Amino acid sequence: GISRPEVSNALKRLRSVGLLSDSGAHVKKLAAIEFFKHAVKFMFPIKYSGLDRGILAGPSADFVKEKVIYSDEVDLIWPDPSGKHRGLCVPPIYPTAVQAAKKDKKLYRLLTLIDLFRGLGSTRHLQVGSVWLSEIIKGRS
Repeated sequence: GISRPEVSNALKRLRSVGLLSDSGAHVKKLAAIEFFKHAVKFMFPIKYSGLDRGILAGPSADFVKEKVIYSDEVDLIWPDPSGKHRGLCVPPIYPTAVQAAKKDKKLYRLLTLIDLFRGLGSTRHLQVGSVWLSEIIKGRS
């Protein structure tokens, strides 16, 4: 998991860039949406690392494929030795993200959505992802 000091430092950074209220009690929703849509691809660029076993990521995730057809021959995965899928590795945005996502379905969906904004997928993926992101941040999903 993430240590308390890491969480504290992350919250300070979020406040300093205007994504959290000064008290840290509230997410600035419109700022968060803009951050995910436009900045995450620069802060967490995609770096493919070969073929391996893992968990479906980005446009390869089943819940994404239900909305948008992903036609690449090779699935995109987060590397995980116990993963059920073989594909092209895309490291997640944080080293322990895979372990956390395996324990929490909502977190998995959110991290997969973030991968769409990191640059995985098509324009259609971004359109669908934008709708999902707004629903999640505004508390409708």
